[in-house]
Amino acid sequence: MRYLLVVIAVLGCTGKKDNPAPEPKVASRSGSAVTPTAADPACADATSKLGAWLGDLTAEGPSPLMADGATLTKLDGESAKPIAAAPVVFVNATRVTFEGRLLSTLPIEDHGKRVEDALAADKTTDTLIIIDGAVRWTDVTTVVTAVAASGHAHVTFVFAAGTPGKTSPPPPSAVDKELAELAKPVDPSKKAAKLYDPRDPQRPPTVPDKIFKDCPVTDLFTKIGVAQTSVEKERLIVEGFPKAIAACGCKVEIASVQRLLWSWYGHDRGLPLVGIAADIASAKDKVTAVTAVTAKSTTPWSEAGKNVAAAAKAGKPLAFK
Repeated sequence: MRYLLVVIAVLGCTGKKDNPAPEPKVASRSGSAVTPTAADPACADATSKLGAWLGDLTAEGPSPLMADGATLTKLDGESAKPIAAAPVVFVNATRVTFEGRLLSTLPIEDHGKRVEDALAADKTTDTLIIIDGAVRWTDVTTVVTAVAASGHAHVTFVFAAGTPGKTSPPPPSAVDKELAELAKPVDPSKKAAKLYDPRDPQRPPTVPDKIFKDCPVTDLFTKIGVAQTSVEKERLIVEGFPKAIAACGCKVEIASVQRLLWSWYGHDRGLPLVGIAADIASAKDKVTAVTAVTAKSTTPWSEAGKNVAAAAKAGKPLAFK
């Protein structure tokens, strides 16, 4: 399991500077567009719609997780929501890992001792738990109980969302195939791709190079890369791309720009996700007002997980039995 934070890389797209653009009319971050003044009405309309789409995308936030190798339980009626980054306990059909480190195989035979010890050394306040739908309830109980006993009583269970987020997927574009390949999990059996210095004039063109070859955005990429806060980064994305594209007369494929940002925000890595937060009652605690969650030992998480999600909404600590 790889725990992945979405990082927008600074990529030099051209050797030119951004052309000055007319001041846009800036609307709210809630999805309203930047409306540039442009000689071509079609370009003005396209960049306005792009700004609105980018507003929705940034409002939803990035997906920081990759659930490679797991079939997640889907919560019908739950829409995709941002999940705050945190250390990940990953339970797939055969093993338990924490931040990519193997702790146990299934079935668990040490009563969760290695899980408890590994998490006890971690001082973060939240823990994400990703569980394959095939994992039996007895192993789920062992893992969750061990996590709580380590001092990490507040957890977030990760599920597949029943409905997608507000932002519509980008339309087909010229860079779909290339970005889809980049989104695939790394195959350790294959030779690693060569890494190039971004300043090397002999390096192959990157995806942004190809998209913006006729539309200088070097300054915008630089500003995004050095932005000090997520709010500033989002503002530059929502306002900057429509402004830069309008300045070059829309000499880009807008769908490719959308596909690039869609991948930056981690939306091409799998199903839309939703996190269900819960406090877990530990045997060390003296909590009496709890919600007991139980199932037969062989019940798969694909069934039991839905009951856990429903119980968590009551707001009381959960006692796994």
